[in-house]
Amino acid sequence: MSNLPANIKTALTERNIDVAVWSTLQNSVFPGAKDESILLAIDYCKARKMDILKKPCHIVPMYVKDAKTGNSNWRDVIMPSIYEQRITAFRTGQMAGQDEPVFGEIINHKGVNAPEWCKVTVYRLINGVRCAFSHTEYFAESCTTTKDGSINSMWTKRPRGQLAKCAEAGALRKAFPDELGGVITADEVGEEPQAANQTTNQTSTIIETTSVELATNEQIQRITELAEITNTPIEKILALTGKQSLNEIPKSGVEKVLNKLNVTLNKQEAEREQSQQSESLGQEIPL
Repeated sequence: MSNLPANIKTALTERNIDVAVWSTLQNSVFPGAKDESILLAIDYCKARKMDILKKPCHIVPMYVKDAKTGNSNWRDVIMPSIYEQRITAFRTGQMAGQDEPVFGEIINHKGVNAPEWCKVTVYRLINGVRCAFSHTEYFAESCTTTKDGSINSMWTKRPRGQLAKCAEAGALRKAFPDELGGVITADEVGEEPQAANQTTNQTSTIIETTSVELATNEQIQRITELAEITNTPIEKILALTGKQSLNEIPKSGVEKVLNKLNVTLNKQEAEREQSQQSESLGQEIPL
């Protein structure tokens, strides 16, 4: 570890990563990726309780627009792979298998012969009942294109495989919404996994997105506490925000949720106080 920069040494020591693992991550798992991006992947896998050497996530370059400044620049983003979604689903102990992908008729889209659509059905045990969750993905809507408008190399080489993984990811999110949330996989973005360092290459896919700051753990905890106190279902809060999990609520939407819950709490306390006063007035006063 003596040849490593001081900041990388410190970062690896804090994460309990030895030289052998770091070398494997640099040269085999994420070849060509920036050191700081690999560290992000390590932290991501630690938070998700995943083995990073099994590569449950990808480092994907994205052209991100900052919502505050309006400026755009390339940024490496950690995104889950289909393997992480499968692992997460199986860890629940409720994953009850899935059907083979069903493909539509072959079409030609931008010079690539591919199935028009793919449907995948996964099963989850809910109260002992095996329930089916299906998702259909269309090639024309899912395939990723390069800057010149042509379909990128990954989707050109294996259109059936890519389409099947996208359909499977959608089905898994439907079956396990709380566990998987609304985060799409790197396979759905369509980036070649080994192209993490090619952000300036003309064949790289440019994905316009906006940087969104999410609610902090403290804010999520406060929302959860107020929901329990007021007996407000989490589903109602998610419906209010239009999100699939509390972790997806943007920081800008936290105040709206907290205000709503506080109004409910104040109303319940007022009703409780009024009820106690009515009971007190109704009691007989001894002479």
